[in-house]
Amino acid sequence: MFRSFLSVSIVYVVGVPLTLIVNIILARWLSVEQFGLYSFTIAIATFIAIPVSGGLPMLLTREVSGSLQSYDTPTYQRAVSAAIIWVMSSSLLVLIAVSTFIWLFESERAGLFFMALAMVPAIGLISVSEGTLKGLGRPAIAEASRQLLVPPIMLIGVFVVSRAATPAAGNALMANLVAYAFVAFAALTLTYVLSPVRLQPALADKTRLLQWGSALLSFALISGIATLSTQFATLILGLLGQQDQVAYLRVAERGAQLVGFPLMFINAVLGPKVVAAHRNGDSKALLALSRQAARITLIVSAPLGLVLFIFGRQLIGITFGENYVSGSYAPLVILIVGQVVSVSFGSPGLFLMMSGFERSSIYAQVGGLSIMVAFVIALSSVLGAYGASIGVALGLFAINFLASLATLRKLGFFPGVVSM
Repeated sequence: MFRSFLSVSIVYVVGVPLTLIVNIILARWLSVEQFGLYSFTIAIATFIAIPVSGGLPMLLTREVSGSLQSYDTPTYQRAVSAAIIWVMSSSLLVLIAVSTFIWLFESERAGLFFMALAMVPAIGLISVSEGTLKGLGRPAIAEASRQLLVPPIMLIGVFVVSRAATPAAGNALMANLVAYAFVAFAALTLTYVLSPVRLQPALADKTRLLQWGSALLSFALISGIATLSTQFATLILGLLGQQDQVAYLRVAERGAQLVGFPLMFINAVLGPKVVAAHRNGDSKALLALSRQAARITLIVSAPLGLVLFIFGRQLIGITFGENYVSGSYAPLVILIVGQVVSVSFGSPGLFLMMSGFERSSIYAQVGGLSIMVAFVIALSSVLGAYGASIGVALGLFAINFLASLATLRKLGFFPGVVSM
């Protein structure tokens, strides 16, 4: 597992700075309010993509990994075909539903919302590729599409736009849209090339589709709740019209995500290993995986958090600009604490999902998200980005604690650094 972790880490070590550079350039090119509007629209795109792509990577990782382990090539082909059909058909339904909403309630910002809508099919197709490649045991390549391809294309797009257009959120979003469309095509092509057997269209029977549909609903709920937990504060601040606070929170999140990225590295390689251990009935292997994953991530995350805590003000000023220091540092510290605590739990939700206990994970996510929603709504209108960050940190703790209790009940051990 360490070798896979290292390969995924290398992808993120290259990709995260690229993504950060894109955000820095956008923050310096756009005004604080326009950068906040851009961030708000990206959050909307991520949110409305949940019905299309939510849960697909997790479901495909499980199904592809399981079918290839049992040498069931037809099921592998049918799963990938069904996922692509789902992305295209559900994207059309989302387009109709959201277009109606825009026409009725949001005509003033229709252009930005339609750009967010246009990203949805690309996000879905990238998710298909990501889940399939992880199921094939290629986690580093799966993560590379988003981490290594999107940022450079965005940089090129922003450079071109900055030469030809005025600084505006809509122009930055256009560059983002082009990047995602190109990466979706490249990722699917790469999946086809790396597939151990030829990928060709194949239709699953009704029984299998119903099984996948039921599992996808559970995975989509889990993914949707997880996505909402990361985007809810941005959405609330944006809906309140506090675009400057959205920008401050966005900058704080960029820094805090550095602390949480090691957990994403390990999750990218952990899924198939959990599936294999659970199917073999090896509870000791599950316990060992949980402990090892949590310890590796905490060893990497804690020093990163300490550096950001000590030098956060200077780093924000050097990168994003002095305009963001006063509004972003305090939220950054709160989010760092939340991320370090989250990392210490390991990946209880992933263990539940990959072991077939999706509902238990959903209950934990719903409970934690409810706490987050309550605190974000209560504190955002009064304290802005600072209050929103407190709500997010409390929600992260609640989600992981409840998921850990569920893991103890279902799998027989409490996950994390001191798994027992």
